Amino acid sequence: MVSREKLLASVPLLVVATGVGMLLYHAWRNSQQRIVTIAHIQAWVNNGHWEEAEEAIDAYMARTSRPAPVIYLLAGRVRAAKGEFEQAIELLQKVPENSAAYVEALFRRAQIANHLGQRRKAERLFKQVVEVADRRGDLPSQEIRRSAIFELIAMYSLEQRSKEAIPLVWSVYPEHAEPWRLLIALARLQGEPPYVDRAVAELQKAITADPDDWYSHRALAYYNLKGGKFEECIRHAQKALELAPGDLTALAILFQAYVAQENYAAIDQWVRTNEIPRQAPQEFWRALGQAFEAGDRLEEALRYYTKALELAPFDYKNHFAVGSVLIKQGKRKEAEPHMKLFQELKAHYQAIQQFLSNLGDDSQAATWTVPPPQQCVELGRHCLALGRPREATGWAEMALVQDRTYRPAAELLDDALRWDRDAVLRTMLGPTRPESRSGPTG
Repeated sequence: MVSREKLLASVPLLVVATGVGMLLYHAWRNSQQRIVTIAHIQAWVNNGHWEEAEEAIDAYMARTSRPAPVIYLLAGRVRAAKGEFEQAIELLQKVPENSAAYVEALFRRAQIANHLGQRRKAERLFKQVVEVADRRGDLPSQEIRRSAIFELIAMYSLEQRSKEAIPLVWSVYPEHAEPWRLLIALARLQGEPPYVDRAVAELQKAITADPDDWYSHRALAYYNLKGGKFEECIRHAQKALELAPGDLTALAILFQAYVAQENYAAIDQWVRTNEIPRQAPQEFWRALGQAFEAGDRLEEALRYYTKALELAPFDYKNHFAVGSVLIKQGKRKEAEPHMKLFQELKAHYQAIQQFLSNLGDDSQAATWTVPPPQQCVELGRHCLALGRPREATGWAEMALVQDRTYRPAAELLDDALRWDRDAVLRTMLGPTRPESRSGPTG
């Protein structure tokens, strides 16, 4: 039996042991809590539990003077979700460049700028994301890089900047989880936009944020032209030309608005006082042709229409223009192949537009499904007829993913891969075809 004296003597030792044990327990608990808190914050942020995440971030920041870089990233995301964009940007800018979280922080800053309508700033940041991710080469950075490219494609599609968008589309195809959506974006860039009102609203927001954003002014001019609002079109086209005097695309849009208003005198005045640029797009030359045709100057009109046809031989509008002038000149036999192609190409174009118009608004993208193999092949054939073999290849592959034995898809794929622009033009127009630029397109 333990004596009373020995029991009393052991009390201090028990107190000390208990104290040490409690200190060790609290130290262990705090270390575990810190690790779990970061993991919990990430989970809460990723699942949209902003209040829980904010509370945990505040607790974490109170415990340390040197927070992990990822905390600034997560805190910035929370602030952005709550609409506190200035605070979000300040937090995201604190993520150091040598941090693993830096690429995502850049991407989030670009998203905020885009949301605020600061499109040029957003574009610059998205491009920076791509550059930094290319230098790093790690898998997480590459995933964010793809997201930045998708954002740039959406931006360029809205602004009808085909030259910048199309190379980006093909740079991520077919790695995209749903590549057929990229093909739709590509088709939209090469056709009429189905969602004019939505585009106008987004671009007006951008101009409010930055009145000197000439890309947005040019795009607004384009959409107002398509929407039949010609005065608004002219106003924005002129503003774009004021901000970027050498922008031939804006000039072409302005000319098309003048044609729609039958204001041919304005075009004639421009021609008299300016040197006609050789690198102008086909819409510019077609608008010039329309102005001269309205003035019954048919030889000059035909010359400008032919220039438009040289640049875009698969555009049905150019064949109609050339054919119409030839008919007026009494050259019906020469006009026949152009009027026939006008009907054929227009039918292919309208078939694609009908498909796009049935997709619904972009807000319903989650409900989109891949078209069945037969429809994929039909769309691919339409694309091929319009001189777009790479899109045709994509639709053929979409059909074969669903059914590897579907013979029409295999035949389409073979035709698209063998497609030769010059050979097609020789078949289309024979000796009347325009001079061809070298190399295939699509």
